[in-house]
Amino acid sequence: MNILEDACAYLSGPIQFAGDHGVGWREDFKEMVEEEGISFLVIDPCDKNGIESSLSGEIGKEREEMEYLKYTGDFKELQRRMKRVRRWDLRGCDQSNFIVVHYDPDVPTIGTIDEIVTSERQQK
Repeated sequence: MNILEDACAYLSGPIQFAGDHGVGWREDFKEMVEEEGISFLVIDPCDKNGIESSLSGEIGKEREEMEYLKYTGDFKELQRRMKRVRRWDLRGCDQSNFIVVHYDPDVPTIGTIDEIVTSERQQK
């Protein structure tokens, strides 16, 4: 039995300004963990399977919609959507036992810092 068997990890790192929307390192991490035979639940903010599109809002088609909202100046709707994204992401931090952070000082990020601080306050 591995000590992480019933654990849950949240994968924190930049999305908005990451070249690949933050997907690459997360997929690499999940693949590496699987190859090593380590088993634990992973909460990936780039893979919100089964969640309505207004919640995922950070990659793919939803990202295009967010960019359109910025372009048209619909900041009320943009704010509403981003509040839901932030709530989902921080809830992922709440539910996890630990976080794995990919931090690149050359890539601007606010959410990652928020997730680190939230998790640190919970002594994760």
